[in-house]
Amino acid sequence: MVMVALMGIYYLFAGKLLGVSFGYEKWFGFAAWTGVPRLLLVPLSALQILTSNGRVAPEDLDMVSINYLLLHLPASNSWAGLANSIDLVSLWSIALATIGLKAWTGRTTATCMMTASLPWVLFYGLWVAKIALLG
Repeated sequence: MVMVALMGIYYLFAGKLLGVSFGYEKWFGFAAWTGVPRLLLVPLSALQILTSNGRVAPEDLDMVSINYLLLHLPASNSWAGLANSIDLVSLWSIALATIGLKAWTGRTTATCMMTASLPWVLFYGLWVAKIALLG
């Protein structure tokens, strides 16, 4: 819920820069709407638990993460946390935000995609820098 609130604040400021004067409550709803695909992970995680006899590592519960799908890094690897947190649902949420921003602002798709992906790029960019510099 905290992330939805923070994303609502981000969209409020981004909307003002894009020339839209919606209030925070609309942007909070927008942020919640873009997070709906994350709910699909609940049945996938339940399926993973049911089919593993209850013996599943926490990092294996997100079956759509880059680590689970492609990299298979062990939990001890310093890049594993990053690879576990980047998943297909995040990309889906960015796509939904791009579509929503385009509908609400009337701006170009490129502008809306940059606006929708900026928080993710900054967050993961800082994470990559931290791992690269500090290990």
